[in-house]
Amino acid sequence: MRRNKRIVSLIGYRCTATKKSNGTRFEGLIIGETANTVLIQTRKGTRRISKKEHLFEIEVEGVRLIANGEELVGMPAQNLKRIRHNWLKRPSRGLET
Repeated sequence: MRRNKRIVSLIGYRCTATKKSNGTRFEGLIIGETANTVLIQTRKGTRRISKKEHLFEIEVEGVRLIANGEELVGMPAQNLKRIRHNWLKRPSRGLET
């Protein structure tokens, strides 16, 4: 059985970021992340790019996922809180006493 893997932090993943307005592409390894930006180590050096202005193709276990940068805005710790909150809201199944 295959389970969906939820990405909490982008650090350590290989990605291609494409700017929405003009198609400029950056390929490399994500080495840092803030609420609004991603730090990518490319062949030409380190680039800090805005999440909102880019589309991201992220490689996870050999599969390429495409994400709109606007959906990625937020600190990794905030993402964890959202995940935990949603998990706690799920009703228990078969555990009634």
